[in-house]
Amino acid sequence: SGVDTNYFLPEEALRSSAPLVICVARLVGEEDIATLLAAFSLVRAQIPAARLDIVGNGPLAIVPEPGVRYLLATDDIRVHLRRAWVFALASRSEASPNVILEAMACGLAVVATRIGSMPELVVDGETGYLVPASDSAALGAALVRALQNDGARKALGRAARLRALHKFPISRMVAQTELVLREVAQRGTRWTATDTGE
Repeated sequence: SGVDTNYFLPEEALRSSAPLVICVARLVGEEDIATLLAAFSLVRAQIPAARLDIVGNGPLAIVPEPGVRYLLATDDIRVHLRRAWVFALASRSEASPNVILEAMACGLAVVATRIGSMPELVVDGETGYLVPASDSAALGAALVRALQNDGARKALGRAARLRALHKFPISRMVAQTELVLREVAQRGTRWTATDTGE
């Protein structure tokens, strides 16, 4: 995975004055929007001013909830990321979501489920918080923790940006992919076929 860290940049002047959580995800079952909404209701109980923006399209029915806005997917999500305080993803199934890296590059602390390659992207307690899938209580608690402590949240965001810069820039992804392709090509010159064509 890789992210264009020159395109996805923090912009503190655009940050919302009210606590704002953003989720960018398709509105499908595996993204587990229901758990995110349940978690956010717990957040609102402790932080009534908190808001949640869910950006994405999909077949799931939109359920009106206090403090929640549903926004259509867009080709440029930077404006949404730069307004937010925290990025959240409650997925039950993911490979390596690039939107996590885009949020990190924009200097956001990430609260996400500990599934797939999420632990390779987000360092728990250093660039954000990882919680078990389908656990709205744990997700809500992690969001409250991130939203209530300005200093810790900003430190997580700075660390997330640095991790994106050093571990996941596009140039590094391209170089690593090239190494794999070269290795396969070199090995291929030594391959032979069996009588059955294998």
